[in-house]
Amino acid sequence: LNALVQAQNPAFHLHAGDICYAEETGHGLPADSSNYDARQWDQFLAQIEPTSSRVPWMVAFGNHDMEAWYSPNGYGGNEARFTLPGNGFDPEKAPGVYSFVHGNVAVVSGDADDVSYELPANRGYTDGQQTAWLDRRLGQLRKTPGIDFIVVFHHHCAYSTTSSHASEGGVREQWVPLYEKHQVDLVVNGHNHVYERTDPVV
Repeated sequence: LNALVQAQNPAFHLHAGDICYAEETGHGLPADSSNYDARQWDQFLAQIEPTSSRVPWMVAFGNHDMEAWYSPNGYGGNEARFTLPGNGFDPEKAPGVYSFVHGNVAVVSGDADDVSYELPANRGYTDGQQTAWLDRRLGQLRKTPGIDFIVVFHHHCAYSTTSSHASEGGVREQWVPLYEKHQVDLVVNGHNHVYERTDPVV
């Protein structure tokens, strides 16, 4: 996969969460902290070094990234290893929420753990601030001259045909209306460990 990514000569690489599985349960609960193994981070970073040494890795946080050993949101392991733009509504509270522009493409990273019904350890931890910011930011980007495409990426899928994890109701309820309102061109997700794509959702 490293070779495949490098062969494309990308300007950046998006990773839609569950970065290294140092916390294997993925529930994000304090009782799961005994499952935390920091050596998984070392192995993962060594594995991706051929690409990450040349290509910026832009990450969104998934349920396995809620490492309950860290508090209050469990994202300390990610913050220690990735330097992200820090331009979201509150970089200290939600470090995985940010945006950047490359050429005529705007990219927005969201933290779907905040709205997940399936894995609720961090549900509501931003008290609606992330969703309000997402609405504002998408509106700003859509009105910005020179931006032709808006891409959003986050871990949990709004729609999926799988029975494992499947579709996330929280994303559908809170964020899909914003994607429609601001005519988001592409939404990239992880979580379900399958490859699926849809026709345009309008």
